[in-house]
Amino acid sequence: MREQAGLSQRDVARLLGVSQPRIAAIEKSRNVTIDVLEQYVDAVGEASSRSPFEGAT
Repeated sequence: MREQAGLSQRDVARLLGVSQPRIAAIEKSRNVTIDVLEQYVDAVGEASSRSPFEGAT
């Protein structure tokens, strides 16, 4: 999902306000809380829905 959205783990970490290693742990874990998973999906989904030209000067 993250890669399809063109995002790195670092990008998602910035969106969620956590470290990149935390994103790696979330992606590898089979024991992630629904709350964390929802935040991850929301962040990736929101970022992937933006225009590639948004914020360009």
